[in-house]
Amino acid sequence: SDPYVTVQLGNTTWKSKVVHKNLNPVWSDEDATMLLVSEAGQLLAIKVMDEDKYSADDLLGVAKPWKISDLIEELSKTGASCKEVELPLWLDSDVLHAGQPPSA
Repeated sequence: SDPYVTVQLGNTTWKSKVVHKNLNPVWSDEDATMLLVSEAGQLLAIKVMDEDKYSADDLLGVAKPWKISDLIEELSKTGASCKEVELPLWLDSDVLHAGQPPSA
């Protein structure tokens, strides 16, 4: 796989660098960006994709979209920093067709 991450916040989308030929990618702090939060109700959407040179990129996983206010509340409960947040990823036919994680 040649994975990369996309992060969408409101109308802004950011794409990480591609980690070529790696099934356990790690992105460094240098491969980061700041996104402007204009309201607490904005959704943060994260996808992990596989870059393909000769066809459309494949979806590897998607995290449940987080409302910024919920993310801030969760961070304050756990005392975690933003770097320590782990979000589960889903991939199944529901995700591929709807672009959303399966319901719990």
